Amino acid sequence: MTTIARFPRLPSVAVLTSVSRKGFDLKSVSKPDEAQSFICHICKLLARYPIELKQCGHLFCKECLDDYSTKSRDQTSGKFKCPLQDGTDFTVLDRVSLEESSKCAYGLYAEIDIKCANGCGAVLSADSMTEHENWVCPKRMVECAHIGCNQRMPHNEIGPHIETCDHRLIYCAICALPRKFLGRHTCIKEMRKTMDRMPK
Repeated sequence: MTTIARFPRLPSVAVLTSVSRKGFDLKSVSKPDEAQSFICHICKLLARYPIELKQCGHLFCKECLDDYSTKSRDQTSGKFKCPLQDGTDFTVLDRVSLEESSKCAYGLYAEIDIKCANGCGAVLSADSMTEHENWVCPKRMVECAHIGCNQRMPHNEIGPHIETCDHRLIYCAICALPRKFLGRHTCIKEMRKTMDRMPK
């Protein structure tokens, strides 16, 4: 899960709340048999952003291998052993994406069809599904961008909430300052007008 830092945004913007980069569930794969050659050896799912270790050729999800190497890397040498415990030491430079290591294999991987995990009904290729799930899918989970609001809901449902959210900023029609942060707002411009009308 990815933690999103909060900072002021336009009221109409929703914030992505969680991005999973672990493998694709085999239940969502149209033809599971085609996926067997591209299973991550750590999460046992269809590899997402498949990475290959040069010496042994074992395949992993990028995030799975990142997590593993961070936890198991030797702090002195910078090396880590293959997760399959075949005794071979590796460095970060010994990792290569499947697309770079074998165009042919990556071509087969990219042709695997996957159903969107968000439940929108879309069926896309393995190499394009991550972008769809995270940035395009109408049912991707997002968070209201108004500071102080923690509402999460599908992207295609967030619009009405954003427009009526109790945490949205309400700007003064006279001085344009946000009233949300000023409590009982006494407009400076209105006060000046009143003072100008007062007898001197």
